Amino acid sequence: MATSVGKSVVAWPAPAMASGAAAQPTPTEAAVVVPVAWPAPAAGVGAIAWPTPSASAGPRAGAPGAPQLAGQTTEQPRSPKHAESLCQRGARVSAQARQRPPTRDRVSKPRRGSQAPRQKATCLPTLAPCHAAATTASIMDALAWPQHCVQVAKATSPEDWQQYQLALHHRPWTLTTCFSGMECAGVAATCVDSALAAASSSSRPAFVLGQACETDAACAQLLRAWRPHRCVLSDVCSWAGRDIAPCYVHGFCRVLRGDINVSGPPCVDFSSLGKRRFLGKSMAAHVAWAKERRRRLEPIVVHECVPQFPLSWLEGQLGDLYDWEAVVLDSRFCLGVRRKRQYAVGFLRGRAQWKRPGVTLASAVRPYLRRTSLAADAFFMASDAACRKSAAQQRQKTNTDRQATSADAAPGPSRAQRARLAEYLRRWPRLRVADLDSNPAKRPRKCLRGQPLFAISTHSTLLWDVEKKRFMLPSERVVAVGYPHRDFPDMFRISGQLGMGVCDAPRVDMCSPRAQGRMAGNAMALPSIGTLLFTLRLHACLK
Repeated sequence: MATSVGKSVVAWPAPAMASGAAAQPTPTEAAVVVPVAWPAPAAGVGAIAWPTPSASAGPRAGAPGAPQLAGQTTEQPRSPKHAESLCQRGARVSAQARQRPPTRDRVSKPRRGSQAPRQKATCLPTLAPCHAAATTASIMDALAWPQHCVQVAKATSPEDWQQYQLALHHRPWTLTTCFSGMECAGVAATCVDSALAAASSSSRPAFVLGQACETDAACAQLLRAWRPHRCVLSDVCSWAGRDIAPCYVHGFCRVLRGDINVSGPPCVDFSSLGKRRFLGKSMAAHVAWAKERRRRLEPIVVHECVPQFPLSWLEGQLGDLYDWEAVVLDSRFCLGVRRKRQYAVGFLRGRAQWKRPGVTLASAVRPYLRRTSLAADAFFMASDAACRKSAAQQRQKTNTDRQATSADAAPGPSRAQRARLAEYLRRWPRLRVADLDSNPAKRPRKCLRGQPLFAISTHSTLLWDVEKKRFMLPSERVVAVGYPHRDFPDMFRISGQLGMGVCDAPRVDMCSPRAQGRMAGNAMALPSIGTLLFTLRLHACLK
């Protein structure tokens, strides 16, 4: 087997199984190498014995009959430890599984002390709503996206709506998630299920939640409290390629295959705030996810990441099994928050079918999108009691150089933050919200009056409102991704009127404020993933 790492092709013998172990993996399964350190296997699973490379083990890279990429050098691993280190640096699929290696996505290794070159990204255009699309004027109206999708489907696609009514009598789709976080995909599927049930005559659900997978302890505890009997598997990098995985609920569980898998791997290596490199630390999660999808073979898979993520990588990993189509959705059209995400949808050949030939995924999703008149100030909606509660928690960890206007007020910005705020105001007099954790001279993150809020990240902890003179609360950052929060009871009072199941959502308010902010930074925009799931459920079918 040959694996390309940077500008080298690494070749070592196929791993031999110990006596009494499981059968050798098929060529399809062995095509992907997971760059993780495998823990000791459980009893009955089998152990992998890495043989010492030798000349008789097989053809070396560069030898006659061995695959090799043009213009690349070869390297032979010196030991099993060396081979494992090469995998952890960013192993890829072997040259035999690739017809078109994404050479343009590779970057040269910079010299020591120099800045790493950034990858030139080729992003898909952002999908915008139609000119005659409806407009949301409040956050409560933005949360009514399931009802809006049902109304548009009945008006624009009556034939597809009738076919959906017939298909609903067969069976629901089992939804599994990977890198689940606070389960935005599961909550969106629940909202779609509630809206479809209220608009249809069938009592069968549209989606059934299957297994989740999460490595964060706070997120795992949140998912356990939401669905006590649902399997919540551990980090996929530790068990990818196996049939038994550690479970936070039951100890060890068998990995089950669903009908549709929605995953949002880490995007730090490709985001505009990251280093934009291809062989980063987060690529191990992407490779492990691809290996697991090749093993489970779900009929439909959804890969969520930033628009800079190359679609060619997915085609190189799973292009021999899935037909890929991607669309870029921005939550600013519905929520008033700039959050561009690329949703790549893979249809398994022979198992999933798109019912509208000649119509692309983007064309099918666009009628359901809406515009909004919401601005950044709309998300500073917490009551005085919530602000006082947050102030009491913040005051315990406040530095001595912070100032507070009153005993009940939250601590103000520090000296360095006040200097950054002054620089923001000097450059942009019409400033409304600014991130005081960022330098306004190098990488400003701000929005003026009447503009949508910039993207929420895991480090967005110091979002300052100039007029209200306070920081954004963690609960408000959760609402900024369209996720219902129990600190705002109005979101749950209208759930029965809208026909949406927002009440059936994990209790994010039970987590710490720091954990809530981290979950909001890693979350999917609920209207974006929900609209996509609604489109797939209406216009796709499983064989």
